[in-house]
Amino acid sequence: YNHSENAMVFRGNDAEKLRILSTGGITFNGDTATANALDDYEEGTHTATITCSTSGTVTLSSSINKLNYVKIGKIVHIQGMLTASAVSSPSGYFRVSLPFNISSWGGTYAGRGTGTIWLNTGSSNNVADYVVLLVQGESSARVYLGDNIGVQSDSANNIGANDDIYVGLTYTSN
Repeated sequence: YNHSENAMVFRGNDAEKLRILSTGGITFNGDTATANALDDYEEGTHTATITCSTSGTVTLSSSINKLNYVKIGKIVHIQGMLTASAVSSPSGYFRVSLPFNISSWGGTYAGRGTGTIWLNTGSSNNVADYVVLLVQGESSARVYLGDNIGVQSDSANNIGANDDIYVGLTYTSN
């Protein structure tokens, strides 16, 4: 413990390798900036919901409605499978809830994240390309049909009872 620096410092070959800050967080290789400290790590499950932008409902199976996540600093990795148990006239694009709000770095859509949400309808007549849009400050991922991004009446009506929704996303949180 280094009293003059208010930190616990680990050295190797006379160079700083790791620093535990008294205010919390860990820095590496001589970086002493609090803003750069790794100060959060969390693993867990998120009980997801699906909402429709225009109208209708999608109810998820109570036994297949969880997404696993790992949060390292501001980066969130989330993945899993959801199953719709019932639908009632879903309309518009659909949203999948996320465990943490999407960050507000940069412009409205800049640098939020990437990933895939795939709908397995079990019907070759109902296959479509989906685009995931992550909007700053929101706590859900918007899912649009690939050829109609931003159109309000596209993807939700493709979800049927017993359909599986696969989620794999990485995004920045606040």
